[in-house]
Amino acid sequence: MLELVLANKNYSSWSMRAWLYLRESGLEFGERVIPLFSDEWKRSIRGYSPVAKAPALVVDGDVHVWDSLGIIGFVQRTHPE
Repeated sequence: MLELVLANKNYSSWSMRAWLYLRESGLEFGERVIPLFSDEWKRSIRGYSPVAKAPALVVDGDVHVWDSLGIIGFVQRTHPE
């Protein structure tokens, strides 16, 4: 199961890039949006990204890939179809 952890797509073009790529890939994925500029962001994002940046991809609950280009490369390698 893939889960994409995002900041608001309206305010984070990096989050939007990863979301668009996954959507166009046809893969099933869940989406978790953590609002930027909120206390929730500060509390939650480090659980998904050690650099406290979005987007982050969670794979089967334990593999974390952050940075939109890293996410795109990971998906291309693991799902070449």
